[in-house]
Amino acid sequence: MEKNDRTGKSRRARERIIRFLFLGIALASITTLFLIAFFLFMEGLPLFGDVS
Repeated sequence: MEKNDRTGKSRRARERIIRFLFLGIALASITTLFLIAFFLFMEGLPLFGDVS
């Protein structure tokens, strides 16, 4: 039983690390998309002043 208990703890720790890794990647992706949209909006904003 002791060996299975250790492998269970090891597996949970590994899954937790992977979960945080995926969270970090997801947050980086969302931040990147937000920054792209922000810069596109800021670059396009003067166009509305010229057209209007």
